[in-house]
Amino acid sequence: MKDIQLLAQILSLVPPWRVGRVRLDRSHGNLRIDLVSSPDHPWECPECRQPSESLRCESRTWQHLDICQYKSTIVAEVPVVSCELHGIQVAWVPWADSNSRQTTWAERRAIERLFGLVEDFQTGEAPPAGGG
Repeated sequence: MKDIQLLAQILSLVPPWRVGRVRLDRSHGNLRIDLVSSPDHPWECPECRQPSESLRCESRTWQHLDICQYKSTIVAEVPVVSCELHGIQVAWVPWADSNSRQTTWAERRAIERLFGLVEDFQTGEAPPAGGG
């Protein structure tokens, strides 16, 4: 399996989305994943799922869970659509859905980290440098 196919599976990408480019910066411990969509894809309103006109795209960035100890970032040009009923909205993307594995895992990680800080505060221990 190639790296791009592996990342597509990790991110649970569905058409029209695909991995366009991957950049690994070993010196800074960063992994950037650029996602692209099909230019002729018919977009829908994220609220009612009705076909909607794409007005433009906006660059969006998401912090993903670390992959192999690399700070992972997803970058995509996300369409902004115009729905007759709901007005102007940013199109739905699967990796940012509130029920996606990535969102659930990130929330869990944040809660675990918060509990660790609360315990440190209660015991009078200082958190490690860098907040981790």
